[in-house]
Amino acid sequence: MGYPLPSVFTYHHMNEHALLINLVNGGENTLLLRFAAAQALKKRYGNNIVINQGVASLLALWPALVITKEQIEEVKQLLENLDVENIEAGTHWRLPIFYDKNATDLQTVATQLHLNIDEVITLHESAIYTVSFIGFLPGFPYLTGLPESLALPRKAAPVAQVSKGSVAIAAGFCGIYPQASPGGWYVLGNCPVPLFDKEREQPFFLRSMDTISFHGITEKAWKSAVKENKFTDLNTYKHG
Repeated sequence: MGYPLPSVFTYHHMNEHALLINLVNGGENTLLLRFAAAQALKKRYGNNIVINQGVASLLALWPALVITKEQIEEVKQLLENLDVENIEAGTHWRLPIFYDKNATDLQTVATQLHLNIDEVITLHESAIYTVSFIGFLPGFPYLTGLPESLALPRKAAPVAQVSKGSVAIAAGFCGIYPQASPGGWYVLGNCPVPLFDKEREQPFFLRSMDTISFHGITEKAWKSAVKENKFTDLNTYKHG
């Protein structure tokens, strides 16, 4: 399916190496269009390009090349009639999570949303999430698909330390902290699967358009997994 360029993409020449591509009027197709554009650019420029994806934008970087007007025109032509029907599908992952019912954040979420804790867990666990983009921290996935009944804003005051593996929600997104970090999202549980490992050939576990479902595990299983580093074979979590 082709989409007319003027109604979808705008281009901003940021500096001699960077081109910002914004998606406008994409509607429900925004994620698909953005991902298809990223794939088309990567296919065309290979290792010469680095692409950072945002909610409705791509930042294309050519670290070793100076962007010319001719190259910008080439990019426009490439994306003018973007094919979204034959893009490479993402992988579905089924990830373990320990929901600590005694945790302050989980109790706060239940109170603010007028639900009980088991209802919060059931709603979160029953959803299918899509990786919209990676940002904030290396490997941190912004996941869409959070049930509307779990929507709430970020915390008024961020906390100084969110634990590695924390699965948290805020502002319509779900996310997983690959490293310990300050943060302002509400933590529902912890996932022991390493999302970022600089020693792996591909350091990031997840990529845009992957889908995720969560399944609860016991505290004993979670502690054992963390202690013994059981969750290292990433193929274990492929589902379907």
